[in-house]
Amino acid sequence: MYFGFIENITVEESDSLMFEIFKEHLNNQENVFWIKKYRPFETYIFISKSVEKLTGYSSSEMNVKLWKSIIHPADIPKVENVHSLVYENRPRIVYRIVRKDGKIVKIEDIKLDKTSSDDTGIGIGIIRVLA
Repeated sequence: MYFGFIENITVEESDSLMFEIFKEHLNNQENVFWIKKYRPFETYIFISKSVEKLTGYSSSEMNVKLWKSIIHPADIPKVENVHSLVYENRPRIVYRIVRKDGKIVKIEDIKLDKTSSDDTGIGIGIIRVLA
């Protein structure tokens, strides 16, 4: 039923619509935004399209396993240590990734929520390129 420009929609439809609008906004940003769940296994629910400009891999190709594989080998211990010990404290970690074309890029990965990686919750973060 329509009333002018207002459509009578359910809460679920409204939440879904808001999430789609949110994703569209994030896809138009330069920084990479990610949302992932931790259980039953770590997986991206959403990663913005700007990941392709950063990594050379499209958002449809990108998954947690691929992301971990492009972390610069010298930075893997630092990244794993931060993720396993203090990730629930909203850390900012600087490390390098190796793009699909082989170029090395220094990034800052910022976790925005307080969800522990041991939790069953959802993680939210931003990745930005450093000069």
